[in-house]
Amino acid sequence: MQNVEEKTAFGILSSIGPVVDYNPESLQKALCKAGFEFKDNSIDRLEKAKLWISRYNPDKNYALLNQFNAEYYDLLGQEAKSMLAELANYIQNNEFTEKDIQQHLYNVINDPNATKKENVERQKANFKHMYNMLFGRDDGPRLYLYLAAVDKENYLHLLTK
Repeated sequence: MQNVEEKTAFGILSSIGPVVDYNPESLQKALCKAGFEFKDNSIDRLEKAKLWISRYNPDKNYALLNQFNAEYYDLLGQEAKSMLAELANYIQNNEFTEKDIQQHLYNVINDPNATKKENVERQKANFKHMYNMLFGRDDGPRLYLYLAAVDKENYLHLLTK
């Protein structure tokens, strides 16, 4: 059996790479914060992720908004505003890994009295709200990974008034 060198997953590199402008040192810190290890032999893979995104998926280069998206926020109902406030409160007051924030996201979004189908619809709507508050668009990176990897001071002010 061949011994294959372990490398950081391409999906993780392509999710967090754009957030840190593909800087290996920043990526290593972000991944460590999220509970992942950046393998030294993955720098070439990071370059491939950058090339792949720029060539085939440029819309995956996500940039945080410069200021709070008041226009979008004002259109939200009270339930969505409460969800954003709860998420911001959790982020503000806790240190967390990507697994912690993933669990918290679904705890905040899902309704234990709703059907699975209803909760899937709640997830779609609420992730759309979070992406619009952070990036000004309906989609974005894997949110739990992003929230865990990036310094919360960079985005916390974008979630709620």
